[in-house]
Amino acid sequence: MIIALKELFNTRVRGREDIDGLFKDTPIVGEIMRSRDNIDNVVLTETNSVIAESFRSLRARLRFLLSQNPGKVISVTSTNTGDGKTFCAVNLASVFAISGKKTALVGFDLRKPRLSEIFELSNLPGISNFLIGQVAFEDIVKPTDQEDLFVIPAGIIPPNPSELITSSKTSELFKQLRENFDIIILDTPPVGLVSDGRLLMDMADCHLFVVRAGVTEKEHFAITLSNLIAEKVSCIGVVLNDVTTTRKGYGYYSSGYFN
Repeated sequence: MIIALKELFNTRVRGREDIDGLFKDTPIVGEIMRSRDNIDNVVLTETNSVIAESFRSLRARLRFLLSQNPGKVISVTSTNTGDGKTFCAVNLASVFAISGKKTALVGFDLRKPRLSEIFELSNLPGISNFLIGQVAFEDIVKPTDQEDLFVIPAGIIPPNPSELITSSKTSELFKQLRENFDIIILDTPPVGLVSDGRLLMDMADCHLFVVRAGVTEKEHFAITLSNLIAEKVSCIGVVLNDVTTTRKGYGYYSSGYFN
């Protein structure tokens, strides 16, 4: 009886079955295992870990998706803060760079930028500085300690991110990105909170929707993704983040195979 009541009042996504129950036609392209350590770039620092293998599997699925929908720009978003979209964007960019792809990780979360802090880079100049015409494209592209991985930080926090994103300079920015990089990963704002994330989807070829197990509210997720589908946004894949190895079906991962 107690278990039944818990099930009845559970409002959060817990696993694959919750997503499949809501959206059978939207693929789950990745399941990212829970990280026990407070490390942002796990695939670089813990190469043989289960979580690193999760991102390698995600990379393989995305290569297939991009072969079906020719392009190189991938937006990463979520319904809310705290779902792990930036964590997923950082590690996805890193795992593409490891494979020899010249990769740009673009900090388009202009309201709450984190990339410069994660990579210990200056946030200035950045995207917003380029969009208002202060600097050239080459001034905002910053190399990292990892080969083939470049970060473009957000820059100054503007009072009107949505208006800035709709400027003609944004099209110029994406033209330069496509000409200079093999893969472009966009760390965008939560599409369930602000309009910026939705605007940036029009610039991308495929979209990753990050859902955090035990955190993301089912109703919020369902409404947000339903709206995107209704607006004919194509090439959407769900990434289930923070998956625990205690779930049925993960014995292979938890057996120590990668250690």
